[in-house]
Amino acid sequence: MLPLRTLVLCSTLHDPSGSLLLALEKAAPLIKRNYAHWIIAATKTTDERIIEVLKQAGFNVVFEGSKKLSSDPIEDNHLLALDRGLEFLEDGQSLQYTDGDRIVYGAAYFPEIFEETVEKIEAVPSETEYVSLTRSADDNQSHHNALVMTEQYITAVYQQALGEKVDPCSTAHVFSQEAVEFLLQNTDQHGVMKFPHGKWAVLMKEGGFNIQAIETSEILSFETPLQFHDVLTADAFIDGSINSDAAKELRRAYQEKRLPSLEALREYYLFTIQSDTGVRGQASKEEWKRRCDLAEEWVSFLNTELKGLRLSEAEQDETRVFIEETLRKVYEIRMQNVEEKPVDSSMGLKLR
Repeated sequence: MLPLRTLVLCSTLHDPSGSLLLALEKAAPLIKRNYAHWIIAATKTTDERIIEVLKQAGFNVVFEGSKKLSSDPIEDNHLLALDRGLEFLEDGQSLQYTDGDRIVYGAAYFPEIFEETVEKIEAVPSETEYVSLTRSADDNQSHHNALVMTEQYITAVYQQALGEKVDPCSTAHVFSQEAVEFLLQNTDQHGVMKFPHGKWAVLMKEGGFNIQAIETSEILSFETPLQFHDVLTADAFIDGSINSDAAKELRRAYQEKRLPSLEALREYYLFTIQSDTGVRGQASKEEWKRRCDLAEEWVSFLNTELKGLRLSEAEQDETRVFIEETLRKVYEIRMQNVEEKPVDSSMGLKLR
């Protein structure tokens, strides 16, 4: 059960350039005040300065590969965070997973909302065993187009299949001890998934756990763009082609070793993802491909799990039709925004 309790937080974190350093230094006291523990499954390439700040604050760092839980390294690190977090749970506590960069961003820029969200979680009814932390409509729209368009289809089909207002793409979940134990014991029976959040809500439904959704504001509003600060010295800035007010504010902030304004971050975030000269290089096309790949994987996975969701035959048939329609829409998005065609152009439409 998910009683009134203190939360144990677990996260994954990948930050080779130390771009989260300033935000982490500001966020760490707030995170420590609101959680019994914070367990971070960090990649081995994460900047040593980040690791040092985490350890100095009394947080628990474990490095990727410490325990083999999946053949995919990204899924393995997510499961490692849950597995290690479970070790810290005491009676009456529950385990929250949220991506590390989102936690740092939320605590650094929205401290009051951050604490209010923790209070909301701790106030859920005692019979709740799994909480999906969802994003508001406005927060969803704050993301870049590739994410917005694909995730709206993922969310809609998951909500129909599970009969719950879950947000599988928010990367934010809360589990009772029994729920996270069930997840860890059963996840390998459902195949490998690089970003396993698409599996977790399904497993909770299949396990018969009581599910609740809690809507959040701002703290999950977009993937933190702090990681992109290193491009401020790139040629695009030097030759003045990105000479916007946002770019100027970002340059000043990092020169002065302070956090940039939220408005500048948001503007620059959208630029880095949607502009052809963005930090990822051909960013727009590659981001569209990555998001379409994820949508196809998650929706196709959901199709294989319909019988385990306790749906009637009629409900399964109705959901399969919805899944086929969803995959067609994702295929159309891919063809409009990505030159490369998928290996299987049928896009998994022959699902029955």
